[in-house]
Amino acid sequence: MHPRDFEAKWDVTRMQMATLCGCSLGNVKRWFRNDQEYTAPNRYHLRYLALADLFLSQFDTLPPELQQILCPSATP
Repeated sequence: MHPRDFEAKWDVTRMQMATLCGCSLGNVKRWFRNDQEYTAPNRYHLRYLALADLFLSQFDTLPPELQQILCPSATP
């Protein structure tokens, strides 16, 4: 999933995206540049964003016990 699509869909900060992708904030910022400083995300980063999208899209379908294990602050 392209970073622009992920950002629009999930309203995440670029720092959060960097954390998800395991890269620096500088890398993420270069993905959004519109000049000679632009750097395309590699397949590794696109794959991480696609997996995060899948996980976030399906989170509500997980049993509450699993939701609590994965994201303790996400459930009451």
